[in-house]
Amino acid sequence: MRRFVNCVLIFLLILVSFSFLHTQAKYDYTWVFGSNALTLPGSEGSIIKFSDAGIDTIYQQLPTNIGSENISISTIEGDLIAYSNACDVYNSDFILMENGQDINPGDVHDNQCIVGNYGSIQNSLMLPDPAGLGVYFYHKTIESIATNFGSILSGFEVLYSFIDIAENSVSKKNVSIHERGQHISGYTEAILHENGHDWWILEFSEWDSIPMSQGDSLLYVFIIDEDSIYFHHEQEISNVASLYTDCSAGSQSTFSTDGTMFAMYCPLSGLDLYDFDRSTAILDNHRKLDIPSTYLYSGVCFSPNNRFIYVSNGDKLWQVDLEDESLEDGLFLIEDELEIINGYTSNFAKMQLGPDCRIYMNSTNQRPNLHLIKYPDKKGLACGFEQQGFKLPHFCQPASLPNFPHFRIDEDEVCNPALVASVFEFPVEVVKGLDVHPNPTSGELTIELPDIMSGLLSLRDVAGQVVFTLDLENNNEIMIDLGKYDAGMYLLEVINESGERFVERVVLVD
Repeated sequence: MRRFVNCVLIFLLILVSFSFLHTQAKYDYTWVFGSNALTLPGSEGSIIKFSDAGIDTIYQQLPTNIGSENISISTIEGDLIAYSNACDVYNSDFILMENGQDINPGDVHDNQCIVGNYGSIQNSLMLPDPAGLGVYFYHKTIESIATNFGSILSGFEVLYSFIDIAENSVSKKNVSIHERGQHISGYTEAILHENGHDWWILEFSEWDSIPMSQGDSLLYVFIIDEDSIYFHHEQEISNVASLYTDCSAGSQSTFSTDGTMFAMYCPLSGLDLYDFDRSTAILDNHRKLDIPSTYLYSGVCFSPNNRFIYVSNGDKLWQVDLEDESLEDGLFLIEDELEIINGYTSNFAKMQLGPDCRIYMNSTNQRPNLHLIKYPDKKGLACGFEQQGFKLPHFCQPASLPNFPHFRIDEDEVCNPALVASVFEFPVEVVKGLDVHPNPTSGELTIELPDIMSGLLSLRDVAGQVVFTLDLENNNEIMIDLGKYDAGMYLLEVINESGERFVERVVLVD
């Protein structure tokens, strides 16, 4: 029996290792946040770095803030290429990219970019060039208009800039591709074309900006192909209320992870769900669910398996089960009370599916954490929602969260839960890796530390129980014998005197 268990463990380790080695598009593996530095110049930042080893959260000094426009892109291997706050473009060294200044020129840029916040929310995207030469940066100019909620920032002109990767510079900047109409803020989304290399970008007009003779409301569709980015077509759609001016900026849209559905939510009008055709970029089969809210800001996100849609609207988080007979039957309230945690209360706003299959959610408050839906594929409270469950090294700006498309939509896995959990669902969030060998091991294990350090080494079993500890005193290499422990998966953790955490999985066999 023990030999069978050992074979299963080795097979599972090989399976996990193979999934790690399989080439995946990791354009969304680096997230950048930045907030005011009270005693330092520029901004203090938090970097979330996903990798096959786990998740690394890093404190980083930045030249300026990153507000509610938070845009970034990494290489296919997951290393940061560029990021922006819709004011300027910065490179992987966190300095201004050549010719990266003065994105979205105009009065709003002049008035708001002084503090590093262009003011709009999720109006921008960075997408890989199908020709492989660089990055397309899609963005919109905005201006302030008066609405029932006060002053709302609305988009009026669609622009693009182009980042030349080889030259590490912005080679084209603020090129106009669409001026018609008043573009609503907050619904900008992209999805990979069915051909596997071009990109569709969806944009919407505000309902009260269009003459009634043109129809109720319009979807504008842009395409990025090997030659350029340009306007492709428009489509009349019927959900007028969701495109009303007061929905601007406070709303969000998203695609399902298989690209067959498109959802958008405005707290004033409810949830709108469409079928989507990736070959034509046409929305069809409109369904609607009223989820009223007194909050302006909200979010929406599909679960990785596309069974559930999550909707956040300030002080409430909802789950909609699409397997029920109707959207109304599938509606379930996950949370309706804001908790005070470590002295902070954070409301529920935009959402983003992470490469680790967890859903991250921001708030409209400046906080050093994000909300977390740990198991979004599970029904009801089993989804594991945790308020302020993901801690950042520093504060992030209000409503700041990257807006990524599903970069792995045609791959076997759109996300990889193994980034934070083993096959036994033993949570592992890795700050830095360790070099351990042999692994698997029958007993003796050599641990090479990245530097000479003092601190504490501990070993945990799959139940999370500490089975072994060792004090470190200026060690660089350690040898331990695990022969007396049962075969299985273990977590090896080292925390040095500075509080840095190093983690590695270890498999013990007979």
